[in-house]
Amino acid sequence: MVALGALYGPVLGMLLSLLGRLGMALVGFAAGRRGGPLLARLVPPEGRARADALLARWGALAIVLSRPVPLLAETVTVLAGASSIGWGRAMLASLVGSAPEAAVYALAGAVARESARPVAVWAAVCIVAACSWLIGRGVDRRLIARPGDGARGRRAPVGPERH
Repeated sequence: MVALGALYGPVLGMLLSLLGRLGMALVGFAAGRRGGPLLARLVPPEGRARADALLARWGALAIVLSRPVPLLAETVTVLAGASSIGWGRAMLASLVGSAPEAAVYALAGAVARESARPVAVWAAVCIVAACSWLIGRGVDRRLIARPGDGARGRRAPVGPERH
């Protein structure tokens, strides 16, 4: 996405990035709709459990929130295809979730191309990417701690409980 912004400018770079992100969401959603053995091969059981918990709690908003998070976005999209969420709703959620990411990265690429300090722009992009990863990891850990039991992030006690 950064390269598209550098090559084509912020607006066209963002549109091309969005086209790619929506295309991949469409492919992932279609794979989820096919279900069965294909889904079992594409998504490991622990990934399915995390994405299922996210979808059960948040619905289409799970797609929006997961789009900037690598691997989780793809897993949620595939599992959304296996859920009752419709095509239009899933693609709209993918568009809404992907637009800010595409805009930021395309703008960063365009600015880096014109900047006297492209290394500073690149460092800022790396910081944004690292923050996205950290947020995704935090979401992932919350889902592991609360696999749909409504425990609000509390972990089950280990060993005998003391009162």
